Amino acid sequence: MRKIILLGFVMVGMILPACSGPIVVFSSDRDGDEEIYTLSSDGGIWMQLTNNSDDDWAPAFSADGSRIAFSSDRDGNPEIYIMNADGTGQIRVTNHPDQDLEPKFSPDGSSLVFWSDRDAVSLGQFEIYLLDLASGTVTRLTDISLTENTTQNREPVFSPDGTKIAFTSFRDGNYDIYLMDADGNNVQQLTTDSATDQLPSFSPDGNTIAFVSARDLNLEIYTMGIDGSHQTRITTTTDQDEGRPHFNADGSQIVYASLIDMVNSEIFIMNAGGTSPVNMTNHSAWDDYPMFVP
Repeated sequence: MRKIILLGFVMVGMILPACSGPIVVFSSDRDGDEEIYTLSSDGGIWMQLTNNSDDDWAPAFSADGSRIAFSSDRDGNPEIYIMNADGTGQIRVTNHPDQDLEPKFSPDGSSLVFWSDRDAVSLGQFEIYLLDLASGTVTRLTDISLTENTTQNREPVFSPDGTKIAFTSFRDGNYDIYLMDADGNNVQQLTTDSATDQLPSFSPDGNTIAFVSARDLNLEIYTMGIDGSHQTRITTTTDQDEGRPHFNADGSQIVYASLIDMVNSEIFIMNAGGTSPVNMTNHSAWDDYPMFVP
């Protein structure tokens, strides 16, 4: 099971939109292993999308809401899979003996970006890759041999217009947020704090990046401009870690995972400015990797 140190929040009133369908997809170990679920606006389970004896995690919707990409170790090691939004038609789209992790769709749905240790020359090295879904061609976008530190490039995500990819890298001896063109060129460092900065996510208009930072001791959610300007902390907890922020379709809300008392991960939704957080899951299981349904 993949667990990260994340999260906390006092639950306060927040009006969530009424809807007749799911609003969030996430992974949970509530049935004994990690499976993928959707969540309704009242916090109830809308549907369990995967159901097997192995772990399925890191679900990510396509922009049109028709498909979900995810990681699964059902074939003995982490591979990338795609399924329909209702859980049907599950197919494996990578086939490699090393780890392929946390896929994200391109805005047009033609490709996936993910991170993997398939080219590692030592333990713990990860690169970012692009998978063309039509041809099955995998292209490496980063090269740790060209950087000062040969550890990790990870957690990639496309900008809404598909021209950029934000990601986390340890290339300068510290985890920071970087931006590159969709073909891996023109890498720009966006954060330079001495603390860990990670897990970037774009706002729907492409003008803002939400990310997670430990610069205030525990992990909190911050936002910044796509040029790294105006870095602003939007969560203010002391006994929790926050992580995996993701904006809703109009940019007014952020869903994220929160590690309560450093023990249990829950799914929260808050306003995009960081106000009115609501615990949506309230469950003893480990609930993680949330993403709004498009």
